[in-house]
Amino acid sequence: MLDEVLVDLKKLSRMGPIKSLGDGSNNSIGKTFRNVLNIQSQRNEYKGFRINATSSKSNSRNTLIPGCVPDWQKSIVKSPKDIVDQYGISDISGKYQKKLFCTVDSLRPNNFGLILKVDTNKNLLSEYFQNQSSKKQIAIWDSHRLNKYLQKKNNIIIVSANKKLKKDGVYFHFCFAEVFMNLTFENFLKFISYGSINMDHCISLKHGSNSAKEQGPSFKISKEACTHLYSDYRKYDLMDK
Repeated sequence: MLDEVLVDLKKLSRMGPIKSLGDGSNNSIGKTFRNVLNIQSQRNEYKGFRINATSSKSNSRNTLIPGCVPDWQKSIVKSPKDIVDQYGISDISGKYQKKLFCTVDSLRPNNFGLILKVDTNKNLLSEYFQNQSSKKQIAIWDSHRLNKYLQKKNNIIIVSANKKLKKDGVYFHFCFAEVFMNLTFENFLKFISYGSINMDHCISLKHGSNSAKEQGPSFKISKEACTHLYSDYRKYDLMDK
C-alpha cells in the first residue's frame, strides 16, 4: 500500500507549485493538499495511512498525544482545577484568576516545580512536584489509554512543501515525504526519559468559576527526535524518478 501512496505523491510533486486555497499558512497547506488528493476523511486517512502536509521550513514540535488527562482516580490531584489551584499562578493581566501554562519534561523541575517521571519496569508515567525540601507524585497516567492514543500516530506520512510567492498568490510545491511506522509505547516512555518528548499544561481558571479550562496535557516531540522515535522511518524525495 505504501508503494501506491508514493506513486500518487510523486505524481502530485511533478505537478509543480500548486496555488494555495488560502493565505499561505500551514492550515492552507493542508487544505490545498487534501483538495488535490481528494481526501475527505476528517482524520486525513488515505490508503491505510494518515497523511498531512506542512511547510518544509517548519521547526515546531509535533503533537503526539493531544489532551490526554491523567487517571484522576489514581492521582493525588483530582481535576485540572486541583492542579491550577496548587501549582498555578495569579494572572497579572486580570484575564484569569489563576493559570498554569508551562512545559514539563523529565530532565529537571520547571519553574513551577513540575517534572515527569518514567518507571520503565512498570511502563508507568507520572508527574511529580519537586523542590529542595520535598518530592511527591501528583498525577499518574493510564498506560492503556496513552497507548491507545499513540496507535493513532502509527502509519503516518508527512509531506513537506516549499512555499513560492507569485504575483497572483501563494503556491506550494510538495517535494518530500516522511513515513513513520512502528511506534511502540516502550519507545514513547524511553523518549520521555531522554527529554525528547515533553508535555504542555494549558490550564486556566476564570474569576468566580468552580471549574478550570484544560487544553491539554499535550505530549509533544521535536521534529528531529521524531525520526528516531519510530522503528521504521523513511524519507523520500518525491522528484526522484
